[in-house]
Amino acid sequence: MAPKKKTDDVKKIPLGRPGNNLKLGIVGVPNSGKTTAWNALAKLQSETSAVPFHTTDAKAASVNVPDERILDLFERYKPKSEVPAQIAVYDTAGIVNGSTKGEGMGMQFVSNIIAVDGLFHVLRAFTDPDVVHLEDTVDPVRDVATVTAELLAKDLEFCTERLESEKKHYGRAKSKDLEAQIALLEKIKGILEDGKPVRNTLWTPNEVALLNPYNFLTAKTVTYLVNLNEKDFIGLKSKWVAPIRKWQMENDPDAKVIIFCATLEEQIAPMSEADRTAALKELGAKASMRDHIIKTGYNSLDLCHFFTAGDDEVRAWTIRRGYKAPQAAGVIHSDFERGFISADVFTYEDFKVEGSEAALKAAGKLMQKGKDYEVQDGDVCHFKFNLGGGKKK
Repeated sequence: MAPKKKTDDVKKIPLGRPGNNLKLGIVGVPNSGKTTAWNALAKLQSETSAVPFHTTDAKAASVNVPDERILDLFERYKPKSEVPAQIAVYDTAGIVNGSTKGEGMGMQFVSNIIAVDGLFHVLRAFTDPDVVHLEDTVDPVRDVATVTAELLAKDLEFCTERLESEKKHYGRAKSKDLEAQIALLEKIKGILEDGKPVRNTLWTPNEVALLNPYNFLTAKTVTYLVNLNEKDFIGLKSKWVAPIRKWQMENDPDAKVIIFCATLEEQIAPMSEADRTAALKELGAKASMRDHIIKTGYNSLDLCHFFTAGDDEVRAWTIRRGYKAPQAAGVIHSDFERGFISADVFTYEDFKVEGSEAALKAAGKLMQKGKDYEVQDGDVCHFKFNLGGGKKK
């Protein structure tokens, strides 16, 4: 008898169904540096405030996903249109102890983040007498526990309501589908009552399909951004980093933690590459964290992108890792998926070495792939399709 697979060896199925239009929300307690971080990521200068609850309505900005490969493709093809991969980043209302019961901005945070695919959770690990903290003291471990508890409370409230509703429906008209929904909601309710986020459970494919439409707040991926003052960031010293990492390992082990300084990133974000490098060198900082933050948020959603390239357009298309060629084609247009025939594929790395598509073909590196091919990050694809009654395209 073959040995059973260990649970650790089983790949966790990502929750959510993000496609080519991505949204990441920035959450945290008031005055943690959320808007400053948003300014840095968006390369904008939205007004910040030392007064809590300055952010009342969510602000959105489209942010390019940093990728040297597509910049190289732009340079080589010199197309009429250049379209990098993008994500939308939202600045949201602050969350406080009791937000789900009407404290602070109340439930506004829910409407702000309900539609996003993942979260950046900004943790305040700096002191500043001019920037008020509602609890009077700086304690990012307390703050991360507060925000997490509020998200769990809202999910539990929603889950309980839906469970009661589904049971009433089942009482009127029994069905296997409703049985499955009720069983899932009861399982989720137990997890939430134990104080655990939905995302941390290993779900089956069937459970994921049933769970995704509910859009639970704690099903969303989280990247923790530890916001230091400039001195601590440059010196790479803070008494809070180790306690935050300990909390994360105990409560959200799959999440990433990034150390940064929001005010520094905000200052250097609008600069040219040369000026930014010079400014960081003068300050003694090793590097900007902006690109790393964006890439980490993007990758946390288990996403990658392939390219289409030609004289008219070079473009990055975002897909979930594991997409087969027809699914990837469908991101461009649904007709491409319905009428999929094959895909001509080469890798960016091979293109970089060979220098042209003709050289790739001569070297045998231009591959024709069928419907079972799993598109890889960095593939350059040309899809052939036919909806019937016409020529192949």
